[in-house]
Amino acid sequence: MPANTGELAAPPAPAPADPLESLLTASRAWSTTAPGERWFVQLMSVPAGRADHVLDYVRRAGRALDPQQLRAYRTDTAGDTQLAVIYGDFADLRSAQQAVDAMPDWIRGTRPVVRQLRSLRTDKP
Repeated sequence: MPANTGELAAPPAPAPADPLESLLTASRAWSTTAPGERWFVQLMSVPAGRADHVLDYVRRAGRALDPQQLRAYRTDTAGDTQLAVIYGDFADLRSAQQAVDAMPDWIRGTRPVVRQLRSLRTDKP
């Protein structure tokens, strides 16, 4: 029997976080702290049951765009929950539109929508 050295065993490593929940949490931090006048590009939106599609999309888009600028949010609509992938943090509409114009064809083909951050907030003025 080994001697007790009085040291505590290291706690087990935490289980890996759900990548979608991690993205949603980080995105929520940005969307609640950035000024509402900022702009972003909504790349896609799907029913929440398609979470696997969202992660695949984020992985693919992250190879074509700056992955640090990819975010996601969840919204409840009339009887439905949607997951959306968004991109960027732009000072003005023009900058956001220029970013769309520079995106690969496969992204532009899904008709991204430029939106103002305040549109995500429930406490809109």
